[in-house]
Amino acid sequence: MQSSIPFYNVHDPSVCIPLEKVLRVNGTEGGYYIPQQIPSLPDSLIYKDPPPSFRDVAFEVFRSFLQDAISESDLYTLIARAFPFKVPVFPIDPRTYIVELTHGDGGSYTDFGARFTALLIDYFCRHSELPMHILFAGSELETLSLAKAFSEFEDIHATFLYPKDDVQDMIKQQFISLPENIHIFNVNGSLDDCKAIIAEITEDADMSGSMELFIPHPAQTTYLLSQVCCCLYAVLTVLSRAGYDNNIEQPQLIIGTPLKQPNAVSAAVLAKKMGAPINGFIATADFFCNDPQIDYEEECTRVKMLYTQGNTEECIPEIALFR
Repeated sequence: MQSSIPFYNVHDPSVCIPLEKVLRVNGTEGGYYIPQQIPSLPDSLIYKDPPPSFRDVAFEVFRSFLQDAISESDLYTLIARAFPFKVPVFPIDPRTYIVELTHGDGGSYTDFGARFTALLIDYFCRHSELPMHILFAGSELETLSLAKAFSEFEDIHATFLYPKDDVQDMIKQQFISLPENIHIFNVNGSLDDCKAIIAEITEDADMSGSMELFIPHPAQTTYLLSQVCCCLYAVLTVLSRAGYDNNIEQPQLIIGTPLKQPNAVSAAVLAKKMGAPINGFIATADFFCNDPQIDYEEECTRVKMLYTQGNTEECIPEIALFR
């Protein structure tokens, strides 16, 4: 089997591994992986009329990074299973469009990355001699997305921790309805306490040696690429619609993404690097962002690493912060 495009750890560039191995990098180990090279998508996709479906966009994006690590037929099957829901793009005024990312199992944008992560882990590791187990501590929506994603694989057990008083009753009811391979525990403590428990488990040599242990996280590369698909699909849909929605034949497209959503700005920038006709970027911060300026600066640092790819002469796009 051929490997995918290599991804390197921005904190330690000497660590360079294919995407199928990035899946095994535990969230507790740190590190942010970005592609060593960014492929370009064909003009036949970018300027297709009518515009491509979301699945077609996802197929081209993931194929360009996975290359021959997964056959085309298998990849399209995975994409069809990962994204069975619609991704509506519609105008809210003559010059502003919204892409709805709430039609997955968990009603959140995290469904995209969670579902494809689960499918790839199953695909690459299904023949392992050791039992597979998922450990995760995160927000209620992140937990729900991953729990529902892994609930489809009865041979994979998954354990989720969340703060006792940090989950809505509606989501608790969905937790209760999940199958037996999904184990969810509320912890009398904070989210940091939950993550500390996960970290302690991973350091247990006996436990980690007895199973294939995965600790996914929302900043994982599969989440990033899933968001690239969302950005690219939204842009191509708007590009196609603008002519008859508002009589703008060659619109200058500016994409806005929430700052608190991991990888969102980076995904938009990566979509542009792959060929999407994006002319500007806006990072939005709402009332619930604890320190938007710090988050903004961190996101800009990641974007710089992603965009320049070591080329100091590359012109880095400006990202406006909207509060």
